[in-house]
Amino acid sequence: MEEALKQRLVGASVLVVLAVIFLPLLFDGSGMAKPTAPLSLDLPEASAKNTVTITLKPKQVKPTVVKQPQIKPRTVKPVAEKPESVEKVAAKPKPVVKATPKAAEKKATNKGQWIVQLGSFGQRANAQTLRDKLINLGYKSFVEASGQGSAQVYRVRVGPEPSRERAEAMRIKLQTKEKRKGLVMVYP
Repeated sequence: MEEALKQRLVGASVLVVLAVIFLPLLFDGSGMAKPTAPLSLDLPEASAKNTVTITLKPKQVKPTVVKQPQIKPRTVKPVAEKPESVEKVAAKPKPVVKATPKAAEKKATNKGQWIVQLGSFGQRANAQTLRDKLINLGYKSFVEASGQGSAQVYRVRVGPEPSRERAEAMRIKLQTKEKRKGLVMVYP
């Protein structure tokens, strides 16, 4: 440290110590005028002449009854249906629906399109990088965006394939050859 800075610090600390010691002596409150006599009020003594007694009678309150409105129940009128004879009802054949696995699969597939989803990214550039790698490896790949604003997601998908079996084979191939786990999904 410089010598001048040391002298300034020592001088400042001496001034602070002197202020702490002498300021309370200077401001002890001796210059303020203190009241010498207590204040008193001269009140007359209580006597029968200057005393007034007031008696209050409680007011008679009549109880009020609040009537609740009565709610009438609604009556439901049955709808008249055209009567059919018992023979006609019994004679109508009920349709028989047999579910086969292939029919159920075609119904669920929405035109039979299946894809393999390989990733879901928050940044479009990351999804496009993976898509480009897959295209260079010979896979038919695309990026699909969903959501809005900060919740937007970019999904990398391979396909579509016409059957679930082919999409499942594609998923297994991607897992074994490219070390990419995927999810087989119906493609709308």
